[in-house]
Amino acid sequence: MSKSMLWVFLWFVSFSLCLGAGKTIVDFWRRQDVVVEREKELERVKQENTGLERKLTEIQGESYIEKIARNQLGLVKSGETIVMLPQGSQSVGEEGAANTAPNWRKWWELFF
Repeated sequence: MSKSMLWVFLWFVSFSLCLGAGKTIVDFWRRQDVVVEREKELERVKQENTGLERKLTEIQGESYIEKIARNQLGLVKSGETIVMLPQGSQSVGEEGAANTAPNWRKWWELFF
């Protein structure tokens, strides 16, 4: 093998190694961007998880269960009395008197 062919071979190998190293560096930079994006996504998911844990703690509490039982299921504790007002009926007596009468009088007229 002649000396010039050896130099060509060495230049070719060196050039190939430089291209490989350049590609590796570019891939490394791209992966750093992916890592930064994943870290941001991880932080967002951690915040969402914290909010869901707070909501789970609230839902498991006695006050939430009581609130759902009262508002959605219509249940009451023993010893309590349910008061139901007629729907859509805002005037008890005369129309003018109902608008100007104090609330205690409206209640009085409703029940007595």
